[in-house]
Amino acid sequence: MASLKAPINYKMEVKRVIVRSLQNVFKNVEEYFPGYDSSKLLTDSHITIEYPQRPEQYPSMIVGFREQTLKAGGIAHSEVLEDTIVVQRWLFTGQIRIEIFALTSMDRDFISDSLVNMLSFSRIEGFPFRDYVEANSGVDLQLSVGALNPIAEDTMSGVSWGLTDQRIYTAGYEFGCLGAFISTTRNYDWITGGIPTAVGPWEEIQIQVPPSL
Repeated sequence: MASLKAPINYKMEVKRVIVRSLQNVFKNVEEYFPGYDSSKLLTDSHITIEYPQRPEQYPSMIVGFREQTLKAGGIAHSEVLEDTIVVQRWLFTGQIRIEIFALTSMDRDFISDSLVNMLSFSRIEGFPFRDYVEANSGVDLQLSVGALNPIAEDTMSGVSWGLTDQRIYTAGYEFGCLGAFISTTRNYDWITGGIPTAVGPWEEIQIQVPPSL
């Protein structure tokens, strides 16, 4: 049983969950790996969904989400909850993309190795990253990290903060995900053509995720 909020902007929510989960692990790396001699590089990493524009934002991990399938949960199926809230369930699959941007090849490689190590352990129940992802209250999300698709290493010339010879070193990984979320007309009066009203507090709605997920 997952507790989801309505309304859900699910693409934004998927990225938010991954960003916060990465932040919670890497910003507290010393807690999970006491004595880790390079923990400062990870704790100082900028984890976001936007391209870094300033030198202090490097190294960065940029989170993206590429949806592959999006389908309604059932054939012509909808539900009416209390207070005449109409709910539509959705199932989705996609690819999570984590790109690394660094100012040295060594920083890039170290963060890349750390990311692989973290994702390998996230297959084990009880590891922090997996716990953070599954405990979120926004969207039901499960990761498939048994196979990582590498994003080829690259080097870019030029930076956004001036005419310098600085180079940016990149790499990254993609991996699969699947999940579920709900849509509701309660906060979207323009869907049903009703008179717009003030948006109230989000309601917690309990949904049962299908066993196939």
